[in-house]
Amino acid sequence: ARIAERLAARISGLEEGARGEVWPVDLVIRRSVAGAPA
Repeated sequence: ARIAERLAARISGLEEGARGEVWPVDLVIRRSVAGAPA
């Protein structure tokens, strides 16, 4: 649950502010979380 919260915070922060900077880590985490059971 804690990882999901940090992920959500990072994604929302990424979309709100640093849209110009997309880190490979964020993409990997998004894929893993999207394919993993919540």
